[in-house]
Amino acid sequence: MAAEFAPYIAERKLPAPKHGPKPCRYSGFLDRLARFLKRPVVIGDLTQDTFNGYCRDVRVDPWRFSRIFHAVWDAAVKHVPELPKRTHRVAGSGVPFATALHGPCKWTKQETQKLLDAAERVGGWFRRRMPDGSTTRIPRAVWFAAYVRIARLTELPWVRIEAIRNGDITPAGTLAARPGRRHAHKPDDAKAFPLGSKTLKAIEPLRGEPDARPFAIVAGRDLLRVYFRHLCRVAKLEKSGGEYQLIMGNHRGTKNPGEPIAFEPAPLEGFGLDSPLADFCERYLFPQNLRIKTEATRNSYRITLKQWNEALGRTVKLRDVTVDNIVRLVRYAESQGMAPHTCEQKQNVAVAIANFCTRRRIINWPVELTRYQTPEVHPDSWALSEMESLFKACSKMPGSYLGVPAPQWWRAIHLFWWDCGERTGATLSIEADWINLETGVVAIPAAARKGRHKAACYELKPQTIASVRPLVEAARASGRKLVFEFPGSAGSFYHHYGKLLKLAGLPNNRRTKPQKLRRTYATFIEKAGGSATEALGHTSRRTTLESYIDPRIVRKPAANLLLPDITGDEPEGGAA
Repeated sequence: MAAEFAPYIAERKLPAPKHGPKPCRYSGFLDRLARFLKRPVVIGDLTQDTFNGYCRDVRVDPWRFSRIFHAVWDAAVKHVPELPKRTHRVAGSGVPFATALHGPCKWTKQETQKLLDAAERVGGWFRRRMPDGSTTRIPRAVWFAAYVRIARLTELPWVRIEAIRNGDITPAGTLAARPGRRHAHKPDDAKAFPLGSKTLKAIEPLRGEPDARPFAIVAGRDLLRVYFRHLCRVAKLEKSGGEYQLIMGNHRGTKNPGEPIAFEPAPLEGFGLDSPLADFCERYLFPQNLRIKTEATRNSYRITLKQWNEALGRTVKLRDVTVDNIVRLVRYAESQGMAPHTCEQKQNVAVAIANFCTRRRIINWPVELTRYQTPEVHPDSWALSEMESLFKACSKMPGSYLGVPAPQWWRAIHLFWWDCGERTGATLSIEADWINLETGVVAIPAAARKGRHKAACYELKPQTIASVRPLVEAARASGRKLVFEFPGSAGSFYHHYGKLLKLAGLPNNRRTKPQKLRRTYATFIEKAGGSATEALGHTSRRTTLESYIDPRIVRKPAANLLLPDITGDEPEGGAA
């Protein structure tokens, strides 16, 4: 098929979609499709089944992939008459609610009304950042009611709804939508929509200053999807396969975490002191620094570089890697209200970049800074009574995960954590072949654990083995590898864990997530006379004491009790 369409691609006769990629990208599309099918692509592969299977297995964003897939399909129909024409509507810009695998679909009037009714029953708050840096709270019910009405009335995608400002709504009740980011050069991209009285009334609580954005909230897009799925469940519109989703305009599909990333560093001679620091990090530092192994670490560097640009008011260059500019970055982080430990992390990233450049003799001046002072935080752990409440709450969790009842799933993973104190990432990556149900031994390779250089081997108790056995058997029966596989993103997992904490009557914040159970594991091992450092696999005893042992439970004798009694036998009431 690629050979048949090569002339059309070369001569630009293959029509590009109105809002899609350019024709020169279609050759790469055919190569990716051939790798998915594991054979050369033929004309007969242009079917809806192929599209659904590719989106499901490769886990790309169907809203974007459908543009190029159906453009090739339409072009093939013109040259191959016997090829059946597609009969459904493809994804296009301006559809905020869409199906996950079968292209977009308009929500019916009844479904929209169910969403509006459910918005009144949704609890909780969204946080909004004010111009002065402070935050205020707005009810999620008010936000969703206004968003559903705007999205249904205008059919704008999320990126354009989020960009709406209060000044865009005229006194006459007309919304002048701002142009899209990718097509702002088109004069007809900005549109005006008349808003009804109900829509104006719904958006009125969110309005404020003319330059403020009513739909701007302090929440990531993954977390916003979790809230929207919760709204669908309240409205009883949740269906299997994730049919109802909130489609973000610039959302990218999730990459396969097991896919190796090939780095080809640029030659060092191509960089000078006037080269942008972000470009230097992407093209040279990330490939050459062997301590940067994960995408999360690279994203941390990128966020720090972006904030460094904001601190200096311009693009940071290699010549700007100085002590004074690093101090400016830290002071900027403090002015933005970041926590002391976050400010310390910003300094550490900047100093790491400076040390790398110094060792490679890219800069010839020393960069020396004292360690940023952060307040000491005592590790906290659960009490035994709180642990009992947590295990009782596992039996109250609703639903199921990939065919396993939620109560059984949560009890099994908590028993596993209580037996070994493993981290969440490594626990969710455990494969069925790593657990020996006969001996109760689980061996986790180093590649699945933090740092990727220390393996771990644990022996599970009989009650833990009995609880984990159904999950292992279910994974093997369905052909899945992971035992504790969770059908959702990391944000969705922690959202469900927050529900578990609420059912247990325990506080739900960033300090009470599964890492607190790991601290509890270490604390009670230390209290029983064991070594928490060996149990956790730490190299440094200091790390265990500072970050994992709760001093309220593992207490040393008070210093004043070691002193001798010097008062003597005084009469009651003191000396005369």
